This record gives sequence, structure tokens and C-alpha cells, in this order.
Amino acid sequence: MPASITLSSSLTQEARSLGDLFESASRIWDVSAGVSVPVWHGGALAAERRAAIDAYDAQLATYRQTILLAFGQVANALSALEHDADMLAASRRAVNIADESVQVQRAGFAAGKTNALQLIVAQDAYSSARLGYVRTLGQRLADTAQLFIAVGGGWSDDPGLVPGHAPSP
Repeated sequence: MPASITLSSSLTQEARSLGDLFESASRIWDVSAGVSVPVWHGGALAAERRAAIDAYDAQLATYRQTILLAFGQVANALSALEHDADMLAASRRAVNIADESVQVQRAGFAAGKTNALQLIVAQDAYSSARLGYVRTLGQRLADTAQLFIAVGGGWSDDPGLVPGHAPSP
């Protein structure tokens, strides 16, 4: 409940006779000020204080939850990138081995020691290994983008910021 402040003044003329009424000695000035504040709030101030503290605690809890969620997202993205690095290395080794197998089968086919089916199977294995490598690389790039988003980077819808697109005139 708000407090109120009152300022007032008054001029009074008083005289014992009608002739003395307009003399300066008969004038009386009265200036007064008053402040009124409710004495009893019925616990309203304490309730408002508790409500403000509870609102602060709720905002603090929301802030902490947001921070923990952000740290969790960054940790998950870093863990995914570590896993992707291992998978990418394994996929690269598989591509190298499949490439060597194709080279051996080509040499054997040229020398007449292997048939065309063995060469085709080796080339198919090499293609599958390359496809696996490209998929793993794509996953690593997607997880890198997730890391950028988790640490506060975002994506812009502005085509001028996307590589390969010309800015709009």
C-alpha cells in the first residue's frame, strides 16, 4: 500500500471588532504537512518479499539448467567428434586396403592369374569402402556443425554467407 503526502496552507483573518478585521495583525497563516503511512499491512510486505525471493530463485534455477544443458551439448558434440575421428581413420584404412586389393587383382588379371569376377569383387569392395569413408566424413562434418551450434555459433539464412552462393543484389 503506498504512502501519501499532504501539503496544505490556509490564511485566516480574525478580529474582535469589524474595524480591526482588515489590519495585518489580524491575519494568521497556517502551513501544515502530513504524511500518512499504513501502520498494518497484514503481512503483505513479507509476502511480497517472499514472492520476489522465490522469483529470483526460479530464474537462477532456470539459468543454471540452461548452463548445464549447454555444457552437456558441448560434451556430447566433442565425444561424437572423437568417435568420428576414430571411425574416419578406420574407414581410411579400409579404403587403402581395398585399393591395394584392386591393384593386386588388376595385376593378376593382366597376368592371367585371376579371372574378371575376382577383379569385379575387389572393385566392388573398394567402392563400398569409399562410400563408407564418405558417409563417415559427412557424419564428422555434421557433428562439427553441431559443435559450432553448441558453443554459440549459429547458422545464418543469409545466402551471401553460404559458400557457393552469390549475394543477392
